[in-house]
Amino acid sequence: MAFSTEEQRAALAAAQARLAEVTGVLSAPTEHAGTDPDGLARATVDGSGQVTGVEFAPAVQQIPAEYVAAAVVAALDAAEAQRVDAITGQLGGTTR
Repeated sequence: MAFSTEEQRAALAAAQARLAEVTGVLSAPTEHAGTDPDGLARATVDGSGQVTGVEFAPAVQQIPAEYVAAAVVAALDAAEAQRVDAITGQLGGTTR
């Protein structure tokens, strides 16, 4: 199926507008936080997914390192899920 020049221009303009929208959402200064299920670690990520902080509950001092590491991973996963949910919501429920 061949598209006319006008249809191609319209499709390009729509794609550029969508790209600008997605770029704006991803570059917005935001922070998303997540905590592991046991409350041992809290992690924050920015709008691009970059880790901006990790905090620990005092209880981590008595917990083996492998459990603390697992708590950090779970907190980061939760923060990333918050980020994806926020982006999806801002883009009208879809990231495609």
